[in-house]
Amino acid sequence: MKKFLTILLITFFALSLSAEIDGPRVGVSTNVDRDPEALKGIGVDENFGAHLNLDLIVTNEAGEKVALRTYFEQGRPVVINMVYYSCGGTCNALLTGSFMVLDELDWKPGEHFEMLNISFEPKENHILAQAKRANYLKQYSL
Repeated sequence: MKKFLTILLITFFALSLSAEIDGPRVGVSTNVDRDPEALKGIGVDENFGAHLNLDLIVTNEAGEKVALRTYFEQGRPVVINMVYYSCGGTCNALLTGSFMVLDELDWKPGEHFEMLNISFEPKENHILAQAKRANYLKQYSL
């Protein structure tokens, strides 16, 4: 299962990149600030072998407090995007790219795997998450 999940995640993110390179779709913002100065200090800290604390409490799009564990109980792979919903740069590109890839896959979130978009901006709330979710589901026929 771990090997399958690793392959799925690598494929997902590779397709996400190619979807962004392929060009924007009408009505979808893929505007990314490409100023190298603005991107300084942005990176990825890899934590291979680290474990995710499934007892962390998150607020879902309905405003309910739930343990992260809830999303892992279906026995399906889980893809997690850590985002700001209100940033107009790389976060928008990540979400848009992710959903563009999902639109092309035979696998659908909620049916074949779980997809979590978790905002780490304390000022954002479940109402914004609901609106973003509804917008992306409508835009990409999911």
